[in-house]
Amino acid sequence: MEGLASDRIDAVFADMGDTLIRIRPDRFFDRLREHVPDLDTEAFYREVLYRDVYRDFARGFIDGPAFCERMGGILGARWDFETFRDVWCDMMDEIPGTREAFRKAQEHMPVYVLSNTDPVHVAHILERFPWIGEARGLFLSCDEGLLKPDPSFYSRALERFGHDPRAVVFIDDRMENVQAAREAGMQGVHMRDAGTFVGLVEHLWG
Repeated sequence: MEGLASDRIDAVFADMGDTLIRIRPDRFFDRLREHVPDLDTEAFYREVLYRDVYRDFARGFIDGPAFCERMGGILGARWDFETFRDVWCDMMDEIPGTREAFRKAQEHMPVYVLSNTDPVHVAHILERFPWIGEARGLFLSCDEGLLKPDPSFYSRALERFGHDPRAVVFIDDRMENVQAAREAGMQGVHMRDAGTFVGLVEHLWG
């Protein structure tokens, strides 16, 4: 499989969104339009997701209610935190076969989850997809104050979990994150489609 550079593999480092679970921005935007009828999705990415507003949230610098207030102020949404949380979390689905592949991989070696995420999503994910909590370890941006592809994100995870990077397979849907993992010495696999993680597990363990 493309990205595997060695037969020696001691651990899998897996991203979460669009790797272990599917992210559905279309459904999120449909829900968001209930509160922001004239929503400009490009403006949402530009003014919220790719700016310090979300980066602060995903690094744990602000909490859920603070992000709710800042996002609502930018978009002109008037909502309470419970309504925001319901909308913000309505964007995730299970990818067929991934739960089974995740557990199969764990029969052979530890699987860790490394994700850029926020505390509201984490709480929802662990409740709705409890099998993700079965990972040997969770390394989350909102706990660490770091975001991929910062090199420190990878070096800290490797130190925390005690693995030789040359024997770690890292899989992520964003190529810049995969490239950063390769630069950290890991074997990087790009999650090209919904079947890539399942295909990786089948390639390694049949």
